[in-house]
Amino acid sequence: MLVDDSSVTDAAAYGVRVPADDAWTAQLYGLPYDAGPLLSFERFAEVVAQGPEKASARAEAARAKYQDDEPAEMYIGQADRRNQSFLTGIALSGGGNRP
Repeated sequence: MLVDDSSVTDAAAYGVRVPADDAWTAQLYGLPYDAGPLLSFERFAEVVAQGPEKASARAEAARAKYQDDEPAEMYIGQADRRNQSFLTGIALSGGGNRP
């Protein structure tokens, strides 16, 4: 398994029978692009542990769902986080209250 800073980028099984290709497909198409490497690895391992039939079904379902509707972003961006913090600060300081 090859994991980079964003996700599982490649997987192969040598000498054992595990659904590595299906698990890779399930994590690739079943998670938002910004899910990160840990969540990608966890999804990969979860699908491998389910066995070949269930892994194949998960891969097909993830691929079909991705074709119908690409997964939304999982986390907000830095600009949105700053705006959210700014608005939270105003709300906590009572900037919106009138005497």
